[in-house]
Parts: sequence; structure tokens; C-alpha cells
Amino acid sequence: MDWLVAPLVLLIILGSFYLIIELFVHRTERKMLIEKIESLKDVDVSKIFSQLSSSQSSVPSFSPLRWGLLFIGIGLGLLVGFGINYAMFYSNGDLNGYFEHQEFIVGASVCFFGGLGLLIAYIIESKKRK
Repeated sequence: MDWLVAPLVLLIILGSFYLIIELFVHRTERKMLIEKIESLKDVDVSKIFSQLSSSQSSVPSFSPLRWGLLFIGIGLGLLVGFGINYAMFYSNGDLNGYFEHQEFIVGASVCFFGGLGLLIAYIIESKKRK
């Protein structure tokens, strides 16, 4: 237990020193941010937010399409990966190869079909925006 005390004390001392230095550094950063915010008092923020909200509402949201096609691709990748793995190893009775290559085959097919789903979503989005 004595071998643990010396590194622990050193770690506590160095950690405390680091936190004190960090406190002073962040204090100066906060002061600089407050000065910059005070210089921006003349800017009308409501005009900026109204422009942002009007520009965002005109652009259609395709996130449900992206998420849907991504999850369809992942599910299809899992199904195909397990199917390939079963067809190659388990049906032949080679259970050693089945468990050795299962992670790679399933992972690769999930990545492939998930990426394919996102690519299809991109193509659909680009056609809808035109």
C-alpha cells in the first residue's frame, strides 16, 4: 500500500496546481469575452434572428429521409452479413471459421449498406433541391 501513496500525493499536488493555473487562464478569457460582448451592444440581434429563421424555413428538411435510409441500410447490412456468414461457414459445419470471420463480415456489410443508404439519400436530396 505504501507504493501507492507517493504517486497519489504527487498526482494530487500536480492536479491542484493545474486547476489553479487553469482558473486564472479562464478568468482572463472570460474578461475578454465580456469586453467583446459589451462592444456589440449597438448591434440589433432581432434582425439577425429574423433573417436566420426565414432562411431556414424555406429549406426543406431531409433528416428523416437520411435517418430512415441509414437504418434501412444498417438492417439490410446485418441481414446480408449474417446470411453470407451462415452460407459460407455454418452450413458446411465449419464452426471455427463461423465465429472467426463473423465480426468482419457483418461489420463490413453494415458499413457498406449503411453508406449505400446515405448515398441514396444524398442522390434523392440533390434531385429534390433542383
